[in-house]
Amino acid sequence: MDSQIILFFLLSGLAACGIVVTVYKSIHIIEENENAIVSRLGRFQRILKPGMNFTTPFFDRIVFKEGLQERVLDIPPQQVITKDNVTIEVDAIIYWEIFDVYRVYYDVDNLLESLGNVVKTMLRSMVGNLKLQDTYSSRDEINTDLIGKLSTITSKWGVRVTLVEIQNIEVSDRIQAGLEQEREAESRKRATLANVEAISASVEALLKVIEKNPQQGEAILRFILAQKYMDVNESISKSDNAKIVFMDPKALTESLTSLLEDDLPVVDSSSASS
Repeated sequence: MDSQIILFFLLSGLAACGIVVTVYKSIHIIEENENAIVSRLGRFQRILKPGMNFTTPFFDRIVFKEGLQERVLDIPPQQVITKDNVTIEVDAIIYWEIFDVYRVYYDVDNLLESLGNVVKTMLRSMVGNLKLQDTYSSRDEINTDLIGKLSTITSKWGVRVTLVEIQNIEVSDRIQAGLEQEREAESRKRATLANVEAISASVEALLKVIEKNPQQGEAILRFILAQKYMDVNESISKSDNAKIVFMDPKALTESLTSLLEDDLPVVDSSSASS
């Protein structure tokens, strides 16, 4: 009789422990901003939301649990050939988040690898359709277009791309030197055009003065020629191959006066007075 009682209590204790273990295993705590997928005998059952959830012991199991917070994927430098046949390296980062764990688990095999590959492909395609100079000035447009095109694809995987940012666009040292020379040439060209425009405006104003008052115009021309003469002398003195040149100031003045008298228009005093 005593052995039967002991056996009864032993079995009761084991049953109670089994019940406690079963209840414990059926309780699942899902953290905030997480979702979990429950599978029952190999088939999708339901998605567990944040909080305390209960499942059927021995039949249900959690096969996938993932956070829904935004995260970052770094895209390593990619070699791209631009529209004008220049090879550059472009790297980027993307910010993305999961909005449907069902699609992430069942519709794509390797999410990070798939996401990285599609970003690399689109990045090479979009940058490859631009000229080198346009890649620097069109970063915002590239980022915006990438977000739109990536979202179309990744939404099928339960992923939302929130931000794409191109970080660096690098070219080889040889191409960089060529770009620097091109920029310097363009700057010299703009400076030359500006100088020509300024000289043209000055000559036009001077001609108007000469037309109205030849004597005043002659004085202005003398001053300009003298100033240019001084500038030339100064440039010669600073040159590494400078030579010492002796010039007679009187002869120089007479030559300039003769040149001005030959070039300036003669105004008839009788007609001017009339």
